[in-house]
Amino acid sequence: MTRREKALEKHKENGYNCSQCVGAVFADAINMEESQIFQMMSGFGYGMGGTYGTCGAVSAAVMIIGMLMNNGDVTNITQKVSIHKAAKEFTKRFA
Repeated sequence: MTRREKALEKHKENGYNCSQCVGAVFADAINMEESQIFQMMSGFGYGMGGTYGTCGAVSAAVMIIGMLMNNGDVTNITQKVSIHKAAKEFTKRFA
């Protein structure tokens, strides 16, 4: 089963919001517990808590991009630029 299929299943069967679904299926890739991601992304459903702003799935995807690309070095400006570029490209493709 693909991550996409797993996310759709979580949304349908478990009642996860869209950000929790996307985040949860990447738990293994970012070395976090699914329950932690579930908690962390709980306010992003319905476009950031019901304001119908940025889609929760997009918010989760941008978080995952950051977690996968960032090694925690706060002084690495090149890394920051690369992450912003990747997030911008993802949101552009999503739209």
